[in-house]
Amino acid sequence: MEKNISILTPEVALNNKSTKNTIETIKSIANTAMKPVHWLSTYYSSVLGQKISTKQTLLLLNAQAAFVMTAFPAEAHFVVRIICLSWFIKAVWACKQVL
Repeated sequence: MEKNISILTPEVALNNKSTKNTIETIKSIANTAMKPVHWLSTYYSSVLGQKISTKQTLLLLNAQAAFVMTAFPAEAHFVVRIICLSWFIKAVWACKQVL
């Protein structure tokens, strides 16, 4: 029994209509998923009075999540609190570097 496998080169794969449709679908899903981040970016830009990029917005969200995880778990173990505090310090430092 003979088994044949056809392997497409990247150039041929990109010219394939099915592949193009898949790539466009993935791009559409990614753009839809990023809409809330773009809205927050616009909000942060208006609050801070300067243009805030998507990367800066994600860094600000990271700092906010780190703060919540540091401040709110009242019964967390001491080691978990230290880890969250170090995460928060690192997130604030990254925001300071970018902003």
